[in-house]
Amino acid sequence: MKEQTEDKAKITNIARSWSPLKSAVRVWMKSVLGENSDYYYRIFIKDIRKGASSVFRPAITRALKDYRPILEKILSERVKKNEEKETPIFTIQESYSFTDDYEIMPAELCVLEDFYIRKDNYDGKLNEVSFINYIDSKEKYIEWWLKQGIGQEYFAIKYFNTADQKFSLFYPDWILKFKDGRIGIFNTKSGRTATDTEGRASALAKKLKEFGKKFVGGITIKESEVWHFNCSKNYKYVPGKLDKNWKKFEDLFSQ
Repeated sequence: MKEQTEDKAKITNIARSWSPLKSAVRVWMKSVLGENSDYYYRIFIKDIRKGASSVFRPAITRALKDYRPILEKILSERVKKNEEKETPIFTIQESYSFTDDYEIMPAELCVLEDFYIRKDNYDGKLNEVSFINYIDSKEKYIEWWLKQGIGQEYFAIKYFNTADQKFSLFYPDWILKFKDGRIGIFNTKSGRTATDTEGRASALAKKLKEFGKKFVGGITIKESEVWHFNCSKNYKYVPGKLDKNWKKFEDLFSQ
């Protein structure tokens, strides 16, 4: 049974669907026919391979047609649940796992005993290292920082992805704990990535406002060797022309 010819009966990933179907038929036959189930199962398999002349194929097609709306509802509810899911409470984990693609980078204020960074020269690495060196030099004002990854153990925010036209999750790059009790949530960007981040920027700004005055943050860039951040819902970035919504990161240390 290599193909499903009727659109209303099609289920994605046929290779995975065929094996569970055979197993289900075999279990059903055994429960109904008992000792004779193996004999009739072989008849079933032989019949299915006949193609258009198969007796069982129309019955399977009918069953798939009846099941498809149920499957679509299940998948729709699953997608909706994932889209609505955020990390309501963020906590530092006792341990984090890293693969061999990561190596230890010296860092003074990282909340973890060792800070791990990817070994390859990925886009944005120089920008990240520059930001680490910057915040690591602010021990007078910053208690600790955490570089986020992606996964359930990290803090996530739901935003509307304009490219895909659907809600998605994004994980802000940095969580900072200031010595005066404030929590900073920042997402470092550079170049093209700083201009194509409106959805994330507005979602982060909205979340910070919901959290209250003890929380600061926003999209963060390095412009003319000076770090700036933007926590406005009306985010805009034009290289060399920062509007009034861009604040100097240094201002956070004078509050």
